[in-house]
Amino acid sequence: MTNNLTKRKICVFLLVLFMLAKVGALFAETRYYPIKEIKLTTSDTQTIKVTVTLAYDSANEKQLKNYGGTIPLRLKLVVLKNHTYAQMLNSEKISAEIKDYLETKIFDYPVITAIEYVCRDKSSSIIAQKTITYTTAVVKTEEEKQPAENKTNGMTVETRISVPEGYERVPVAAGSYEDFYRKLPLKSSDAKVYYYNGQLNRYSYHAAVYDFPNLSEDLLQCADACMKMRAEYYYARGEYDKIGFNAESGTYLSFKKYTEGYRFTGGGWKDGYAKGTSRKIFDEYLRVVYSYASTRSMAKEIIPINIKDLRIGDVFVQSGNPGHAVFVTDMAVNKKTGKKIMLLGQGYMPAQDLHIVKSFESISPWFTVEDKPFSYASYSFPKGCQGRWPER
Repeated sequence: MTNNLTKRKICVFLLVLFMLAKVGALFAETRYYPIKEIKLTTSDTQTIKVTVTLAYDSANEKQLKNYGGTIPLRLKLVVLKNHTYAQMLNSEKISAEIKDYLETKIFDYPVITAIEYVCRDKSSSIIAQKTITYTTAVVKTEEEKQPAENKTNGMTVETRISVPEGYERVPVAAGSYEDFYRKLPLKSSDAKVYYYNGQLNRYSYHAAVYDFPNLSEDLLQCADACMKMRAEYYYARGEYDKIGFNAESGTYLSFKKYTEGYRFTGGGWKDGYAKGTSRKIFDEYLRVVYSYASTRSMAKEIIPINIKDLRIGDVFVQSGNPGHAVFVTDMAVNKKTGKKIMLLGQGYMPAQDLHIVKSFESISPWFTVEDKPFSYASYSFPKGCQGRWPER
């Protein structure tokens, strides 16, 4: 008797768990939220009301935001009652107008779009319907067509990207490390980001593209970009003994040794190679750094700093597989409140043109400097991963 009672209790408990799971699944389902309502006019002057709705899945939201996932979008077209089925089927022009609307006015990321045409009779009963699905191209908002950050045709970070109202750039000494990052060269304001193999990155969420040649190999990625910028500064100044980074093995990859005819092959140093400080030898050295250093070695090498002490040229790095790293390419301060903001540059994987990223904030591409986690289109950084390269 006792055993039967226990079994019943277990069955009831399992049933309750099952019901709770079903309820949870209902709440976890994709929900559709209206974004915009527009009206389109067909060739016969009939008006069609279009409700643009974003499919929102709370479970996937973080992944979609951080990794450039494709957002499903549903457009429901409620066709006026006097529209015929034949008129509805002849809807290519309407589809083209809607697609153009999406690609110019609403979203700043690619979407999969389903356009649902619905014909109703006078009693509002559905008499016919059709769905057309397609994936939009890279979507650009009106703001992106005439971005506020590209108010000038300047060809450096400083001259291209203006500061928000009420802010001014933090003062730096001419020719300093910080000044170098602020004066990094940029490609034209309409430049796109391309992968190392020449293919266009259709999903890049960037404010500007640095004017550095890309490599033909998949090498120059995130941590590599941070190391490259630091190395470029000291190379331009002829301070070759200050150029060096740790490999994952712990070996210090010194450019000074390269100038003396040594080469690192993974297993150690070998001599007997060309000496000198030519650009060819420097680029050869950088390729080795990109091959043997990473976010893991970089995270161990940088010195943690307080967010209040953040300076231009500092980095944010998260070790992992994959990890990520970005560098601070400029900063500004609010003249009244003292609040600081920053611009972030990055490489990414697969290897691609180095670029300045946009933020999700109203002051984009600027990020507010705060002691808390922050995200943008391609990554989310946890709190406290800022640091500074050690002085050599």
